[in-house]
Amino acid sequence: MFGSFPIKVKACPDNYYVYELVSPTDCNYAYCADTGSINTSSTSVTPVTISPDPCYNYTVLDNPWRSINNTSTSNSYNCDGSVSWSGWYRLFINNTSAHIPDTCVAQFSCGTDTALWIRGGHPTVTDGVVARDVCGYYDSYCCYIGSFPIKVKACPGNYYVYELVSPTLCDSAYCADTGSINTSPTTVTPVTISPGNVTHALCFYWLIF
Repeated sequence: MFGSFPIKVKACPDNYYVYELVSPTDCNYAYCADTGSINTSSTSVTPVTISPDPCYNYTVLDNPWRSINNTSTSNSYNCDGSVSWSGWYRLFINNTSAHIPDTCVAQFSCGTDTALWIRGGHPTVTDGVVARDVCGYYDSYCCYIGSFPIKVKACPGNYYVYELVSPTLCDSAYCADTGSINTSPTTVTPVTISPGNVTHALCFYWLIF
């Protein structure tokens, strides 16, 4: 079912009507015109809830420290786990449009201990909203640390928006990159944890096998 924004209508003397028109929700929509009979009785229509397009309803996230090129190994790490995330975000680095990396990112990058990237590549505009796993590098494995999945959408104008959530690990943060985009699936080698390391690992990480 498709719905558009409501309009106002008024019946006028001399048997004609006027309409307060607004732009439809989609470019390929247009208002029809008819010279036939008029229906003056109520028409029962199932209401449609239209969610705002996140490509045009987002919060700007411009933190230079998120840059994939920031490899400072200070003892103070940024933590996205303490952020109250709500809705969709578009990334920038110093006012330059950026995206979350979709290939492995080294530990201690992006101003944090565990730098978060997305697995599975970026979608195209025609893909709509997709879900992507979030990974963090540790102990020579690109996706040793797993976080909650996020939603991603490719937008006209060659940029992306993300529905971000709090990571599972405090000393972790989403990276930002202004480089190339990968739109093909990403293959990651599974992690095998020896029994002696399982207890220690589960204290800190949600593991992806």
